[in-house]
Amino acid sequence: MDADASWLTVTKVFAIVMTVVTVLVTAGLLFIGAKLARLINRVLGFLDLVTRETGKLAGTVNETTEKISARAERVAAAAEDKITSAASNIEQAVASVSKAAAGPAGSLGPLVMGLIKGFRAGRERGETAGTEGDET
Repeated sequence: MDADASWLTVTKVFAIVMTVVTVLVTAGLLFIGAKLARLINRVLGFLDLVTRETGKLAGTVNETTEKISARAERVAAAAEDKITSAASNIEQAVASVSKAAAGPAGSLGPLVMGLIKGFRAGRERGETAGTEGDET
């Protein structure tokens, strides 16, 4: 019976040691789990803060983009109106200059033609007057 009693003592010691090891491992795992849970909560809180700030930033960027877009459209429309007005003014100026330049040039033509005809008539009269004076 000694062998059975010593065997029973070894078994009891082994069971006690294994129970203590199991309790320690379980406590360690629970401690590590609690630490991980706190760390995960901190990271999630940080991510929530980053997400909210990113949302605010995206809203601000969107508003700014809309304002800039509206201003750019107004500037483009104003520029288009000014360009159209300037083109119209240039066309009117070209037409005025063209009329002003054509006016004197157009009246010079008939004047020159009249002078040429007058000189020809004067020559012809002088030639005919010279021949008539010879016959008398």
